This record gives sequence, structure tokens and C-alpha cells, in this order.
Amino acid sequence: MGGVTDALTSAVGDAGIYAIFALMLLDAVFPAGSEIVMLYGGALAAGAFLPESGVSLFGAEIESTAWAYVVVVLAGTIGYWIGSVIGWAIGLYPARAAWPLAPRHPGKPRAG
Repeated sequence: MGGVTDALTSAVGDAGIYAIFALMLLDAVFPAGSEIVMLYGGALAAGAFLPESGVSLFGAEIESTAWAYVVVVLAGTIGYWIGSVIGWAIGLYPARAAWPLAPRHPGKPRAG
């Protein structure tokens, strides 16, 4: 467990907002520890990793801690939302092709 936490900490510390976005996207499809990712995202926004500089988004430094938290929350939310859509598509389309006998309307009993 310590190895996973160290890997997530170093990813968020090194790549910042982009790591939060990517890890939350990954967490929506495969469990990757979103609570830990957002915890370290909050530490990144507070300046715990790089106290001399703020959060960087597309090359622009965000100096305000409040706006840094907003950016971290948006990166996590948008990443998780896109990952959820990808996970939904993965679950919907291949299941129909792989098993044509799957009921089209879950919850309704089959006739016959």
C-alpha cells in the first residue's frame, strides 16, 4: 500500500493538475484511489509540494490558493466525468457484441 501512495504522491507532486485529471479519469474506469489523489490535490493547491510556486495550468501560474483549489476540483471532476463516460461506453458496446443473449432491458423478465 505504501508503494501506491508514494507513486500517487510523486505523480501529483511532479505533474500537478494534469496528474489529478489523468488519475481521476483512470479511477472512473479502474479503481486507482481517488480519495488519495484529491487529498494530495488539496495539498498541491495549498502549496505543500512547491511552496515557492503556485499551481500551474497550461503554463500560467495560479497564485491564489482559493483559485488553485477551484482548479484542482475542476480537474478532478472533469477527469472523473470523462472517465465515467468511457467506462459506460466500455460496458455498453462490447457487452452487446460479446453476448447477444444479454437482455436489452435490464430488470424486465424475458418472455417465454
